[in-house]
Amino acid sequence: MSLSPNSSLVRRTIDLNYENKKRANSLKWIAVNGILFAIFIYDLSCKCPGYTSILHYVELGLATVLAANLIQHTLQLLPRRAASVAISPTQQKLLGLSDADLDSSFVISKADISSSSAVKDDDAWPVDALSISSRMQQARDTSPPSSPPSPNSPPSPHSPHISPRNRSSPLTNSPHSPERFAKDEFISDSRGLADYLRQYEERSRAEETTATEVPTWGLQLAPAHSPALHYQLATEAFRSSEEGGPVPALRRLQLDPQRLTQFNLNLRLWIHVTILERLANELDRPDAGQGLAPFLAIHTDQQYLIKRIKELSRGGCMSAYKWDGGSSDWDESRPPDAELVLRLVATYLDTQLPSNGGTKPFTDGHLSVAPNPPPRGPRVLGIHRVTMRPPHYVLVLEEEIVEVCRGRNNMLHTLLMFVAAAARAQPPALRRVHLGRAGLNMLWIIGR
Repeated sequence: MSLSPNSSLVRRTIDLNYENKKRANSLKWIAVNGILFAIFIYDLSCKCPGYTSILHYVELGLATVLAANLIQHTLQLLPRRAASVAISPTQQKLLGLSDADLDSSFVISKADISSSSAVKDDDAWPVDALSISSRMQQARDTSPPSSPPSPNSPPSPHSPHISPRNRSSPLTNSPHSPERFAKDEFISDSRGLADYLRQYEERSRAEETTATEVPTWGLQLAPAHSPALHYQLATEAFRSSEEGGPVPALRRLQLDPQRLTQFNLNLRLWIHVTILERLANELDRPDAGQGLAPFLAIHTDQQYLIKRIKELSRGGCMSAYKWDGGSSDWDESRPPDAELVLRLVATYLDTQLPSNGGTKPFTDGHLSVAPNPPPRGPRVLGIHRVTMRPPHYVLVLEEEIVEVCRGRNNMLHTLLMFVAAAARAQPPALRRVHLGRAGLNMLWIIGR
């Protein structure tokens, strides 16, 4: 099936990073094999006293193996042909690619490639709207009313003027009001924080200037100045206790707490490219097959389910994701996004893992829900849902219950730790299916 330009770019970037790692690894083995090959060739050319024919053939065989390894790793250094992908400077910066990283398959363009796809739908949000620490964006509509209301006519329910119920009071129109902000944006470093604070101050000054120019027509307005929000970068202690989960468990699973932001983004990318976008494309096809049935069986309200899957598939990295909520018509009878996304991942893995008599190998073998107690024992690995509202999950690791962070990153970080725990096996596999590119292609999520 065809992928969007953004998804093709993300996938090509993933492949490029993987190829660069393979090339670096090949250079290391070329050096090792080259040194050993030179030693054996020198020894074969200069026979020492007591040299036997058996030792000669052993060294000759080892030299042949080393020569084959040299050829294999040298071939890994050769560039591979790939389809051309357009990339803008903004996307290059977002994906963390330097000019030296780009190969001939990338075509640098001055225009922003994602802008054309973003205007197709108001709900489509770009990939650069993602990170771990949340940010808010003000709504667009800040224009003052064109004329005062008639003194003889009551204000309309859709009017921007103040009503007896404070429908459009200064609190709701304040720059700091929750109704003045849209979906999550994210700050990943100090430069992003400085840019955001500068833009926020400019927007605040513009709002205050507009508020002072709008006539009140005899109505009492609240003070225009609100307490300024204070933002700061999270310290390592805060990150480990609130967002990153228990640091000892992370280090035991060979996860660097300082790289959780990148791992979180990688997981979102994997879910988007592997599951959400493919489902959305299949749902748009008039001849959608039976393969969609397990995914649509997640919840009885299939109309909402289809709508939410399409919304989450827009924007590149689940930018519409609301861990404890959902679409605009979401209510508590429907699953929050954290539960929905986890069930989609579980259903996808059910279709990829070998079945041992059951139809849902991952769901039946690795997921559990309260009030049932989580399974414990040797070689037990699972995710246990403690509460549904708000959604909260813990990692079951043999006899231990690992409490991950609470809040919006709980499900994602629990899933990250699950992948890291499964990757400890040799070879790294889940129910005999490799976690690398030959299987589920999940090792790159945690930087391996």
